[in-house]
Amino acid sequence: MISPRVKRLVDTPFAGYIRFAVWMLIAFAPAAAAILIARKIEAQGSVPLQVTAFFIWACGLSGAIWFLATEDRRNRLFDVLRPIGVLAPVAYAANVLLIAVPFFGSLTQVLLARGAIHLTGNPERAMDLYLWHFLGEIPLLKVNETLLWDQPMAYHEARVGWLLLLFKVTVILPVIAAFRGYWTYTHPKRQEVK
Repeated sequence: MISPRVKRLVDTPFAGYIRFAVWMLIAFAPAAAAILIARKIEAQGSVPLQVTAFFIWACGLSGAIWFLATEDRRNRLFDVLRPIGVLAPVAYAANVLLIAVPFFGSLTQVLLARGAIHLTGNPERAMDLYLWHFLGEIPLLKVNETLLWDQPMAYHEARVGWLLLLFKVTVILPVIAAFRGYWTYTHPKRQEVK
């Protein structure tokens, strides 16, 4: 028979680990699903199916971004998510980014395959292009320069620039605002000091 004290010493860390693992699986399942969906859309040869899939995906992504678009909406979202876990709002914002990168990457690959846009480099790295632009927008860290990560693909036409600009305005700005907003949400005294 195990003593209650030993049982607590074993059960408590194990239960914490299980809670953490389940939370991580739930938190990042949408991002994993987004990558799988992206691969299915890219492999699909039917234009109507691709357009329909991108439209549905864009509507869902727009809805998720809507909650991050203004400070008032972000704070209401943080109020709802915080009881789930202290990092739930951060996971939400990270998931928006991790769902948007495959969306824009897959859209770019489909447009490349159809000849609607032109990029130089490996088309398989289209998602990397959007991630590269996100990391380049993180203030102070200079992630791309620090990691010596060159731009994965090059473009020389405005249509690709418009896609990147759309990504920056609709995804990068709200996600960075969410991370920054969560900091002031959790540290309200720092906001009052200003």
